[in-house]
Parts: sequence; C-alpha cells; structure tokens
Amino acid sequence: MSHALRSGVNVIGCMYEESGRGEACRAMARSLYSAQIPISMVNFEEPSFYPKKDNSWAFQESFEAAYKTNLFLMNADALQNALDQYPFEQQYNIGFWNWEFPDFPDERLSSFHNLDEVWIPSSFAATGISTKSPVPVLVVPPAIDARCPLHMDKTFFHLPSDRFCFLTMLNGSGDAKRKNTEASIEAFKLAFSRDHASASLYVKAANCTPETLASLQARIGDYPNIHLLPHHLDRYETYALLRSADCFVSLHRAESFGLALAEAMYHGTPVIGTGWSGNTAFMDESNSCCIDYQLVPAGDHSDPYSAYQLWADPDLLHAAYFMKKIMDDPIWASKIANNGKEAIATRYSPRAVGAHIQSRLRELKLV
Repeated sequence: MSHALRSGVNVIGCMYEESGRGEACRAMARSLYSAQIPISMVNFEEPSFYPKKDNSWAFQESFEAAYKTNLFLMNADALQNALDQYPFEQQYNIGFWNWEFPDFPDERLSSFHNLDEVWIPSSFAATGISTKSPVPVLVVPPAIDARCPLHMDKTFFHLPSDRFCFLTMLNGSGDAKRKNTEASIEAFKLAFSRDHASASLYVKAANCTPETLASLQARIGDYPNIHLLPHHLDRYETYALLRSADCFVSLHRAESFGLALAEAMYHGTPVIGTGWSGNTAFMDESNSCCIDYQLVPAGDHSDPYSAYQLWADPDLLHAAYFMKKIMDDPIWASKIANNGKEAIATRYSPRAVGAHIQSRLRELKLV
C-alpha cells in the first residue's frame, strides 16, 4: 500500500440518490464523520428512476479517491463498474452490500474479486455471504439519525387527528414483491371493517410505475379508510411522516436490515414487522410487534430474485391482531415504542456505529 495515500475513507456510492442505497451511503458518512475519520464522498451513479436531489453531503464531494481505504456502497452486481472507474490496486477495498436471502448465489462469487473484505448491515444478511466469501465478512449496521423539522406533523400531512393512523411504505416498483405492501392492506382489512371510524391506513408508494399503483389501488378496493399516497417525499418529509404516524407496518418478505422500521423506532413510533430477516437485529417482543411467518420459496414470479431462494410469508391474522392491540392498548403500545426508541438510540447512533468502524480500521492500521 502506498504511503503517499492519506489515512481516511473514500465513500463511493450514489450519494445524491433518494433511495435506500443512497441513504446507506449518507449513513456511512455520518458514522465516519462522527468518529472524526477523514472522508471524501465520491459520487457513483447507477441507472435508476429515483430522484437524485439529496445534497446533504455535497460539501464533502471529491472527484478522486485519495485516501487509503475505498468503501464501495453498492451491491455486488454493480461493483465491477465502480472498480473499473477508480484506482484500487494500492488501496484497501471494502464492499458494503445489502443482501436479503439465506443463500448467496454462485454466479455472483466473482464479485469478491479485488475486495479485501465485505461489510453487511446485519448478521442475517451476513450468514449466506460469509459461508462462500474468500474474504472477511463483518456486520456494520447503518447509523440511524432521522431528525426532521418539528412543524411537519399530522396537520402538515393532512392526517386526521381523531383517527389512529397506520402507515406502510413502498419506494419503487422493483421492490414491490419483497416489500409485500399488499399484505399490510389485507391485514388492515382483517383488523378493521371498511366503515370503521377510528382507524385509517396510509400507503406511501413513491417512485412506482402506474401498473404498481393500479395494483395497490385494486387491493384497496372500496375501503374509504385506506388511502394511497403516490407522491414523492424528500428524506426529511419521509422521516416526519414516520414520526407522525401512530404505527408503522412492514409485512416484508425479506430485509437486509429494515431501515424504515429502525427510523420509525428512532421516533418512538410503534412498529409491526415480519419477524424474520435483517430487522430482527433490532426488533424483539420487548420493543416491537414481530409477526409470525412461514418460509416459502420465492417462486417463479419473484424476479429479479432467484426462484429457489426462501423468504417469509407473514401471518396476516397475527398482524391484524397486533394492529388492533396497538390501537386499543395505548399503555402497552407506548411501552414497546419507548423501548424501541432506546434500542435505536443506544446501538445505532452515528457515534456508536462510528466507534465500531473506527475500531476495525484501527485494527487494520488504516487510520
């Protein structure tokens, strides 16, 4: 490794993109910054329909990778394109991947080439990769910092103050099957009748194709207490919507981490989530509602995911039970929500995650 390179980290990823992978890039920057590790943000655009307007780290943007460590915030399938554009022979190269399934496919094993190690956001996500990886695989979660303007409350979003407002979210049609948003709609229908006057479900579905929106609207049907929100919200508005909701619901089939669940818990919003995959790193029965499930093959209609992979089929009756319990038992709901807020603040703050990263980089003598 060249001694001309300075100690620090080049954070390479879609730093402006308003998506989960863009937020992972910015969360990594927050962690490194908190640990006072020098960083440069190197923007690497991947083809997508997501807006690219989050300029919160533009002040750190650089057009060269000048530090000893390259941290590639992108999945395995996009990594080679980035490696082709940036020098790496004399640097320590780390890939930060999201992976939502128990098995890492053999056809992606070439993605380890030119990497010195891989960071994964949860133990669940790391399991399938570590069994096939020729390099170290470490768990490094995202830092959760979902602060937002205080004036963005229920009134700001035109949510009724006299109703208990459930929220579920989908960002992009490509994740529709995995996010399983339609299951949240069905669970709400099981819990509450169409003329129930005290509960509403809001389905935020941004950056979705007309076909996806039509499918969701068809699932909603004639329920006047279920509302589709198809408009794009920026990061701060999304945080505020999570804070304003009375409960956040994610009946996903698989998550590498479950960022929206953690962001809702950050605000003390009670959450209901499938009790499988990456979100179990921070969700348990003391701080949230973990929904029962069965593991089933993803199947032939799971594109872009392989049909043989297993993912969760959440128990909708169990989810409906918790929807009613959270609304009808506010003391219990407040207790688990407060526990969730404390868990996120203690274990996933930029300072906590930054210290974890700093320890690893010191071990490698990179800072």
